[in-house]
Amino acid sequence: MAPLKKMSLKNAFFLLTFICLITAALLTVLSNWGLQMIRTEILDKYLIHTPITDDHMIRIGKYAPISPRDQGFLNLISVLNVLLPLVFFGGSILSAVTIFYRSRLKQPIELLMAGADKISAHDLDFRINYEPNDEMGRLCDSFERMRTELDAGNRKMWRMMEERKRLNAAFAHDLRTPLTVLKGYTDFLIRYVPSGKISPEKLLATVSFMSDYVQRLEMYVDTMTTIQNLEDTFVTPSKRSTDDLIRQLKSSMEILSERYGKSSGLNSTITAPVLYTDDTIVFRVVENMLANAFRYAANQVTAYCRVQHQALVIEVTDDGPGFSPEALQLAAEPFYRGSGRADGSHHLGLGLHICRILCEKHGGLLRVENRPEGGANVTASFFLEVDKK
Repeated sequence: MAPLKKMSLKNAFFLLTFICLITAALLTVLSNWGLQMIRTEILDKYLIHTPITDDHMIRIGKYAPISPRDQGFLNLISVLNVLLPLVFFGGSILSAVTIFYRSRLKQPIELLMAGADKISAHDLDFRINYEPNDEMGRLCDSFERMRTELDAGNRKMWRMMEERKRLNAAFAHDLRTPLTVLKGYTDFLIRYVPSGKISPEKLLATVSFMSDYVQRLEMYVDTMTTIQNLEDTFVTPSKRSTDDLIRQLKSSMEILSERYGKSSGLNSTITAPVLYTDDTIVFRVVENMLANAFRYAANQVTAYCRVQHQALVIEVTDDGPGFSPEALQLAAEPFYRGSGRADGSHHLGLGLHICRILCEKHGGLLRVENRPEGGANVTASFFLEVDKK
């Protein structure tokens, strides 16, 4: 049975059928031979013999009347001569099908049916393990790959749903403060404007404050729309000269360096002349990383570019205070702003969160950490194809 399991389904079925048919043919021959012997033995009892001498007798080819009992046996033998071959050959085919099903089909079919039932019940926490490398084995492997992809898709969808919940919760939390302030200013104006108890200067200042908070709310809404649109972003890699990418990155660093009054440096160890990346995604991430680094750096920002494990890796470091223990865990979470800003500006805390989403869209990841010598280190990776020609 072991060699049978190593064959393809077609060869195994043909071999089983052949063996069973040969067995049926042998049984037919043996049964006919046995029945013929029994028939001959019965007839010999009724064969008429004529004596020639005292010691010899000859058959004259005639039979005495056969008893009803023996005639019934003869009739049964005639029926069995016709019926037994049909039974043997029919039974052999049925045996071949049964053996083939139990040895080659039953186990994988049961595994696939059980797996299908689990999938229909939204349970993907199982595996299809079937060792033979035949057609059913390849079918089970395909089913297992499908289950794995479904499981990965469900986990990704679950993470997206959890991310959406956290984002909505953070958004609602951050909206509460400006709405509370606007409500307070509105109540103040409703109370004092009709009675004329507020000076024009105070009224103008209040309206100006309200305008600032309205602009802040608009910024929140615009940012939320941007994040929602990120989920529909498609990565479209295109051929890009490595020298052009480095030049554009260096130009961005020089502009930010002049704006923040801090020095910068760029180091690249990429040897491939051509890369295949989505420049829109790569530079959106990198420029966000650089802006954060220049904002927090004391004097120096440095970027490192390399290709590692089929991915473009861009690492941005600064000599600022680095990430707090809390920020190391939450820096890429939505609306996280830490304990303060280096430049006093009103940022929503979504930059690194957007970077993380875009890196994952491009098949990579975003990592934040502190440098041993001090300062922050943010690394973004983007899966790519490298043309080494």
